[in-house]
Parts: sequence; structure tokens; C-alpha cells
Amino acid sequence: MAKIQLLPIPEATVRHYFDAGHWTHDTLCDWLFTRADHAPETPAIYHAGTRISYRELSDRVRSLASGLQAF
Repeated sequence: MAKIQLLPIPEATVRHYFDAGHWTHDTLCDWLFTRADHAPETPAIYHAGTRISYRELSDRVRSLASGLQAF
């Protein structure tokens, strides 16, 4: 399988996007947990006729993380 090679982003570009507010230091989990707090019953995932809310997805992520930490 071919390995994907990422090119470095120039520091000036990084600074520009942070200064403009387009990039933050938030992680994907930060975004998910914030969304679950503000709109817990909003659908996060639709798949094969099943709906998973942001609250349920957040709960599943926390449960998985807790299990991995215990492992």
C-alpha cells in the first residue's frame, strides 16, 4: 500500500489562518462534545436507516475512550 506523504505547511500560512480565526486548537473531540452540549438530539450520523444523535455519539466516544484508557 502506498504511503501518503504530507507536505509541511509554511509557518506564515499557519499564522494567517489562526489569526483570521479559520483554524483553532480545538480537537475533533472538543467539537463533538461542544455540539453534544448545544444540540444533543440533533442527528450526527444517518446510516442505513439508523440515526445517531450527537449526545449518543458523544456517549459512545467517551465510553470507547474510557475502555481504552482502562486497557
